[in-house]
Amino acid sequence: MGNRKDSLETTKGKPAIPVVVDGQLLDTNQCAAFANQVLRDAGYLARGNAWNSNGQDVIFSGYDTLTRPEQYDSLAVLKYNDEASDRVYKDFDSKTLDKSQPYLVNMYYKGSPYLKEAFETGTQGRSGTHTGYLVHNGKDWEVVHNLHGKAKVDKFTKIQGGGKKYGVTSIMAPRKNTLRNVIKTRLGFRNGGYVQDSIIAD
Repeated sequence: MGNRKDSLETTKGKPAIPVVVDGQLLDTNQCAAFANQVLRDAGYLARGNAWNSNGQDVIFSGYDTLTRPEQYDSLAVLKYNDEASDRVYKDFDSKTLDKSQPYLVNMYYKGSPYLKEAFETGTQGRSGTHTGYLVHNGKDWEVVHNLHGKAKVDKFTKIQGGGKKYGVTSIMAPRKNTLRNVIKTRLGFRNGGYVQDSIIAD
């Protein structure tokens, strides 16, 4: 992400989430690697790819009340992801979020070559192949994510609901990087299991 570390703002001496502008060139093409590194630099646990990330607690999952397809079918999974994002639009209230902290989001991304892998190996019912982080800019909640090596900054309200190129399906709160939380995450409590490297672009 270029000079990302140099641009980190601080809060009471602790690193905070950097300011990223739409279209900014990033130092990776991988959405999970980008989001995870930003969160780690700010003192949070973040590992894994878009559909089985580790180190977070689920705040809201659009998949929770849905009937998951019994087997992989691309059209059925695309519909499943759209419905999860529709639930975020209809049932999630961003006023319940803490404006002082970042969140990780799972997202669907139409046309991703990882759709089948996400469906077959996703945890917590997730099958969205894309990810980013959610932050409050002082006025609105924004989702910052990596699209093929460039930052994309979207208003959260604009990428809720199906039928788009991409949309948010789940919101997770990353855990602070403390020994207790590291152990908790390593053991797989309330998340997708063991810590994994970030490998997926979208």
